[in-house]
Amino acid sequence: MQVTATAKFVRNSPRKARLLLPTINGLPAEEALLQLQHRPHASAKPIAKLISSAVANAEHNHSLDKRDLVVESVTVDQGPTFKRYKPVSRGRSQNIRRKTVHLKVVLRGVESPDDKKTTRTKKATKKVTDTAKKIIKKQAEEDSAPEVPKTTSKATDVKTAKHEPQTPNRAEVKQVVGRKTGRQTGRGKQGS
Repeated sequence: MQVTATAKFVRNSPRKARLLLPTINGLPAEEALLQLQHRPHASAKPIAKLISSAVANAEHNHSLDKRDLVVESVTVDQGPTFKRYKPVSRGRSQNIRRKTVHLKVVLRGVESPDDKKTTRTKKATKKVTDTAKKIIKKQAEEDSAPEVPKTTSKATDVKTAKHEPQTPNRAEVKQVVGRKTGRQTGRGKQGS
C-alpha cells in the first residue's frame, strides 16, 4: 500500500533539495528521519517534516505500523519563482530570485514476515459492524417471540395458530447493542 504526502511552495532551491534524495530513497522511514535530522542542509528540515506527515497519514488513515514503512520515492519539482529587486548604485536595481519547491513523498507499507496481522479497511470494519447489528436484532426478535403452545389434538393446525414476532422496543435494543461512544453525526451531539 502506498501513502503520500505533499508540500507546496516550500522556500528552498530545487537544486539544493535534490542533493538529499539519493541518501534517503529506499530507506525505512524512521532511518530516513534520523539521516535528515543530522544533515546541515536547509532543505533537510522540510523533507523530514513531510516524511513524518506521511508516516502519520499511514498510521491514521490506513492503520499501518510506522516500523513497516519504507521511503519509496521523494520528488522535488520547481514551484513559482518570486522576483524581488535590490537597489544598487546609479539608480539601478539587481534581480533577486526567491525559488520555491513542490515536494512529494511516497511511502510503501512492507509487512515483515513476523507480523501476519490483518489490517481492516474502513469498509470492511463497517461491514462487520452491520452484520453484528443484524445478528443482535435477529436474536432480540427470537427472544421476544412468544412460544406457540403444543396441542395433541388434530383440530388445531399450525397454520391456524397465528402469532407475530414482537419487535423489541428501543430500551431493549439499547440494552442488547450497548452504548455508542465517540462523536456522532451532527454538530455537537455526543453518543446516545
